[in-house]
Amino acid sequence: MKKLPIFSALDLETKDQALSLVQSTQNYVQAYKIGPRLFLSYGKKLIADIKQLAPSAQIFLDFKFYDIPSSTVEAVRSAFQAGADFVTVHAGVGQETLNLLYQLECELSQERFFKILFVTVLSSASPSSETEKVVFNLADSVYKTGLKGLVCSPWEAKALRDKYPDVFLVTPGIRCEGDSKGDQKRVMTPLKALQAGSSALVMGRSLITHPNLEDFLRKLSQLLEK
Repeated sequence: MKKLPIFSALDLETKDQALSLVQSTQNYVQAYKIGPRLFLSYGKKLIADIKQLAPSAQIFLDFKFYDIPSSTVEAVRSAFQAGADFVTVHAGVGQETLNLLYQLECELSQERFFKILFVTVLSSASPSSETEKVVFNLADSVYKTGLKGLVCSPWEAKALRDKYPDVFLVTPGIRCEGDSKGDQKRVMTPLKALQAGSSALVMGRSLITHPNLEDFLRKLSQLLEK
């Protein structure tokens, strides 16, 4: 079965809850997003347990690193060594750090697939012309360095895709029809986000709270493959 371009967010309290979600979704989703809460509690063992359950799944460590150049570079290297295929860094880290991270990504990618994703503006920020301006300024500084992984809300996906056709765009803020927005502001449905140019969709609440998850993913797969 072809995997959906979904990064399932493991925004849960315990490792058992996270592994249960992996078990339920492994046939459908491409990657699993691990944030500081779970990683600080369970460390690299959580990654090993996920890979045991879902050997082909990719691991996305979402830490949004933002520090001085040397600290950021070594944090990203540590994420790679822990087993991450994707890791997030704040796009505003500065040109010196971006240059070093470009070199690091090139180096680590010689060993295996690895991509650094640069977070522009969180999808919890309200939509405005100023928000959009910040997203594009940050994206521009990242892309000009040679780095091609970005995180943005689906609201900015089309314009970024038009400007940078080869960029890898990861979009949180994905909500199905009828879902609560929660603390997200700039949201979009999975189909509309992919049509707008998203490469991968971060989905958490819509998966975690669904009463019949496998049926939901089966129908979502049929919808997105049309």
